[in-house]
Amino acid sequence: MPPTARLVVAALLMTGAVLFPAGSGAAQLPERQPPAGFASVNGANGGRTLAGTFTGNAPSAAVVLGWMRGALRTYFDGPPVVSGAVGDPGDPGIMAFFDARLHGAPVSGVALVQRAPSRRISPSSSRASSS
Repeated sequence: MPPTARLVVAALLMTGAVLFPAGSGAAQLPERQPPAGFASVNGANGGRTLAGTFTGNAPSAAVVLGWMRGALRTYFDGPPVVSGAVGDPGDPGIMAFFDARLHGAPVSGVALVQRAPSRRISPSSSRASSS
């Protein structure tokens, strides 16, 4: 049986790690082309979201997070440093906090990974029932 394809949604939310007076937004981050498969959107008051949808046979959300960290090493000035993570025991999703630098500017962010459930269809479940 061929490997089951899984849909993986990955998002990174980043903000400049700078102190601001009360009431002001985060500083705009320096621009850089996101890696293949990711789209980049700047927030109205600072920060940036990188998001992508990927297909493949990911055995766990933690594995996808490791792949994202590697893919983003060229977006940032090196690989993001994960400072903590929270996940589900079944590993369909994970959220990790990270620090990195973008053109020398320090950034802090959150990486989110959510795997879609496997979509295996057996011949018996695809038959129409006759009542």
